[in-house]
Amino acid sequence: MARLIAPSNCLCVRFNSSLSLFDSGLSSFTCKWRMNSSIVGSVMILPRSNLTSIQLFRHLHQGIPLGVIGGIMVKGCVVVKLGGGLITEKEKLCTPKLAIIDSLCGVIAEIVSEGYSVILVHGAGSFGHLKAKRWSLHLGRLDESELVGSTEGDISAEGHISSQDEAIIAVRKDMFNLNNHVIAGLEKHGISSKVYPPHEWAIGTGEKFKGDVSIFADHHPMEVKVTFGDVVACEGSREFGILSGDDLVYRIAVEVPNVSRLVFALGGVDGLLRSPPIEGEPQDLLFEWRESDGFSGEHFENIDVTGGIFLKAERGSHVANQGIEVKMVRGVAATLYSAMKGEDCRGTVILPN
Repeated sequence: MARLIAPSNCLCVRFNSSLSLFDSGLSSFTCKWRMNSSIVGSVMILPRSNLTSIQLFRHLHQGIPLGVIGGIMVKGCVVVKLGGGLITEKEKLCTPKLAIIDSLCGVIAEIVSEGYSVILVHGAGSFGHLKAKRWSLHLGRLDESELVGSTEGDISAEGHISSQDEAIIAVRKDMFNLNNHVIAGLEKHGISSKVYPPHEWAIGTGEKFKGDVSIFADHHPMEVKVTFGDVVACEGSREFGILSGDDLVYRIAVEVPNVSRLVFALGGVDGLLRSPPIEGEPQDLLFEWRESDGFSGEHFENIDVTGGIFLKAERGSHVANQGIEVKMVRGVAATLYSAMKGEDCRGTVILPN
């Protein structure tokens, strides 16, 4: 693997041969950025304060530079979201789909071995939504008389939980258990990981949660940074809430430098659909979609405490508006591999507005 040593306060960027640094169409802002950097062969070394200029350069050229982070040459960063309904039996309390987790972790390991940096975010599925819904954790602090949680779904193994505070502890413990399955899958395929549980570094819910996502920026070869949907503290009388993995991927994709694409791996569908899926019949897939278009989706409000496919589509659109590739695909190995590399595959490309 090629190496280049750069000052710790700088980022090195090597551009694809198809991109010209001297394109006459560059804006004056980009030209100023070039003047404040040093060019060594096909490699540019620039201060980290100019990262917003990199995002502009990506947007202007509809491409992504190859990068060097910490002196290690990589092909850019891919953010992947493994949906909770993909990696768990969503209606059976704390039931992982181990074969699927193993298969998808194998794909991520292969992508990392090819020189990509990967940030992995996974959903909660039955390890988070059922208890959170039962105890209305998504609504924040409530009196016992105000609890409106559903008891649908299999929560017979919930244990002796008698309050929202006990439910928070239980859900966080369950999420660590699910995360351990994911980490074990990566380790089986030779990939180490560093896990950042949101309740340890984030406050609030939604896309404007408070938290420094730059913790995901440092790249180490053969290591994947991992986070997941979680119960987090909130300011004010609400006290706590659910921070969705879809809000996490939005902030990570647009704020972490050198992200080339975001891939949502879904369970049971090929992407966004024009009409609800019918078992045994071909799915009416939207190959391209933008936020102003409509689509048909299912949101299981009886067990889901976040926004389901609708939140994924909305956050994906916001990422695409920043000039980053976004695609939704069925979470099977071959398709996920192609999507993470930016190759043509069945799924829905999210277009900017």
